[in-house]
This record gives sequence, structure tokens and C-alpha cells, in this order.
Amino acid sequence: MFETKNFNSFFFLWLKKFSKPFKKQLILKGLGFKGNIINNSVLELKLGFSHIIKVVLNFKELKVLMNNNLLTVEGFESDKVGNFLEKIKKLKRIDNYKGKGFWYKNESRTLKEIKKL
Repeated sequence: MFETKNFNSFFFLWLKKFSKPFKKQLILKGLGFKGNIINNSVLELKLGFSHIIKVVLNFKELKVLMNNNLLTVEGFESDKVGNFLEKIKKLKRIDNYKGKGFWYKNESRTLKEIKKL
């Protein structure tokens, strides 16, 4: 029994190497929104607050890249990729009037109309 369980886990790990990873991108849209990855272990985000927010990347399954204002996360398990991006997205609320905040790359946005006097 132990040998078959060990073989099954080895086989699934081997299959993951040949399958295509899930990829999601998050756009940081706003004045002063910046991000930086330090030593592939810490994601630093400047979100317009007076301090820098640090998120520890303590997992091996996900690959996180930061290009200008585009955060790209890749992984073989879609739920882990989505949960990580939702955690990042909750750090700053979306402004529905100006369109600032964190948006998925292909997300459709409907902005509210500004009140007129």
C-alpha cells in the first residue's frame, strides 16, 4: 500500500511538469501604486498609504512576477492562484468613480457616473 501511494504522488508531480500552468494578471491602476519583489520571498506594495505593505511569498507552487504596474501569478493549482490574488486585491478598495484600484487584466469595468448639479 505504501509503495502505490508513493508512486501515485510521484506520478502526479511528474504530470504537473508537463501541464500548462494557470496564469492570472492583476493591474495596479492609480497614482503612486507600485510593487517590487525582493529576493523572490517578499512582495512590497506601495498603495498610497504612509507605509509600505509587505506580503510574504512562502510557497513553492506559485511564481510571482512584477512588471511596472502588472502583477503576474502562475501556478498549477487554479485555486491557489486565485486565492493569492484575492488576498492582494483586498488590500485596496476599488474606486468605482475614477477606476482606480486593482483590476484583473481582462475584467470588465462599469464606472459610476459623477453627480451633476
